Amino acid sequence: MGVYGTLAFRNMRRLHTRVRPMGNSNNEYPAVGRIHRADRHLLVMTVSEAVVCVVSTSIYPIVYMETAVTGFIGINKSLERIQIENFMINVGSFLLYFNNAAPFYTYLIVSSAFRQHIKQYMMKLASPFTGRPVATMQITAPQVQS
Repeated sequence: MGVYGTLAFRNMRRLHTRVRPMGNSNNEYPAVGRIHRADRHLLVMTVSEAVVCVVSTSIYPIVYMETAVTGFIGINKSLERIQIENFMINVGSFLLYFNNAAPFYTYLIVSSAFRQHIKQYMMKLASPFTGRPVATMQITAPQVQS
């Protein structure tokens, strides 16, 4: 994830050098702020997903390895130690499975644009039940006359 995140970031920077948005007559570039803001959101989302992935997947192998090594050596474990190891394996398993659902919640916490899109989507889903129409922008294609 780190390698592909870095490659995506480098590709975005390269795109900015090639693409020059059109501005106003005063040589102002209003679109540049939007592009850079979207890139920042994407970068923060990628980095946060990588961090959550590393944290949630690194605990289980460590605990499992410790349990396997101490079991293989033949150390007599007390009932309390066995319970602690089982608890840690369960926590590690939970975090391992949580990793599949984590991107949604990570994006929801980190990105305001993602929150706005989710809010619009939920409003659209709820509109038949609430009776309120959802204000959406409709894009119409230009009519071709023959």
